[in-house]
Amino acid sequence: MKCEKVTDLKQQLIGLFDKEKVLAFFDFQLVVDQNESVPGLCKISEPKAGEAKSNYLSILFIIDIIDGAMEEKVDTLMKGISWSGFETHLWGSSMIIPIPYVKQHDSQHYLKEVDIYLNANTRVSRSYIVDNLYPAIIKILGCKGNGLTFWEELSDEKKHLEITDVQRGTEGSLIERIIGYFKGP
Repeated sequence: MKCEKVTDLKQQLIGLFDKEKVLAFFDFQLVVDQNESVPGLCKISEPKAGEAKSNYLSILFIIDIIDGAMEEKVDTLMKGISWSGFETHLWGSSMIIPIPYVKQHDSQHYLKEVDIYLNANTRVSRSYIVDNLYPAIIKILGCKGNGLTFWEELSDEKKHLEITDVQRGTEGSLIERIIGYFKGP
């Protein structure tokens, strides 16, 4: 009898984050149709020193979905994005690889990762993120961004976020509460 190995997606995500260095993040409003928008958070990371031989950035979109209908709208919108066309808006990129969305049972969040491989001579800097990457992401998503927050500017206390640090409550989604945590006092 053949034994199949079970893949723990949550553990794989944690392992991936262990290999990445968070550079910045921003919150946004994604318009899914004429009358509806949903909040989201975009994390921008690069590999930790010595962890990768390639020059790349990883962007992770975490988007609130309240039900299956909203999940379908967000999924349709994200699948409709021409990620290969993203290269025309992003100076210094050589290849864009969107990772397929995997539906999570009973999740209230849509996760979309996109890896951006950069030309050998492209250096990631604050100005590259502010002047090039951020505007390109906003343009390709057709969303309203609420400004970048750089990880290095956060207090050490804020950098060690535990999920229990984000106040549970009925006001706002998890993403809105996380943003409040990082941007609050």
